[in-house]
Amino acid sequence: KALVFKTTLKDAGLATCWVELKPRQLELTPAQVEEYFAEIDASQAVRQEWRSMKTPKRWREAYVKHTKTFINVGSVDDHSWSEPVGMSLEIVPATDPGKLRAGDTLSVIVLKNGTPFPNFPLGLVLEGNKHAEFGATDSEGRLAFKLRRAGRYMLRGTDLRRSTGADLEWESDFTTLTLHALPSRGKT
Repeated sequence: KALVFKTTLKDAGLATCWVELKPRQLELTPAQVEEYFAEIDASQAVRQEWRSMKTPKRWREAYVKHTKTFINVGSVDDHSWSEPVGMSLEIVPATDPGKLRAGDTLSVIVLKNGTPFPNFPLGLVLEGNKHAEFGATDSEGRLAFKLRRAGRYMLRGTDLRRSTGADLEWESDFTTLTLHALPSRGKT
């Protein structure tokens, strides 16, 4: 229960909840690395860097998680969802996440250190599915996904790069945004 947060929201509006965790480290076997690459849609450059490493190959990575979600309280027209909160890697909706329905298109912009992050792989996963639908941000850090069904979704992306620190080969930032798509109009 270390990551359980509890609060009471008393006023109407939209609550934006986010957290950036302290860096953690992990070590992967070569077989796990290949699974990881598929899970995050790693770039060809990162895959080539791994393949070209001299033996014995080691995968020691420091990672930081950045996560955000929204909670509607009442029915107030609140556009704070479109404002960045200042995380170092952040997904910012360009469409109101509180009004999304099945069949709608969710548009987002990804920011790295406050500036648009181009060519960043972002995956969309519907709760209960194992595999993500991936796309890459355009030159302005923008990407859109169609929400095909009602349910809870997670957008996720990993900025993976070689480490410049000692005792590590890799560093990454992992960002997520969770939201809920309501049934399409006319369906319950």
